[in-house]
Amino acid sequence: MKDLLAWFGLKGFPFDKNLKTQDVFETEPFKEAMARFDYIKRRGGILLLTGDQG
Repeated sequence: MKDLLAWFGLKGFPFDKNLKTQDVFETEPFKEAMARFDYIKRRGGILLLTGDQG
């Protein structure tokens, strides 16, 4: 596996279950989703999150 990481120039596995928060790539859709999570957390209620996979 180390050869595969080296081939792509990666320091770690990109889809590790133990991803650290500081390693998350914050895109605009990600930031919007997080804002919606925060809103529903403050207001209470139900949230349905949908979107394309990947």
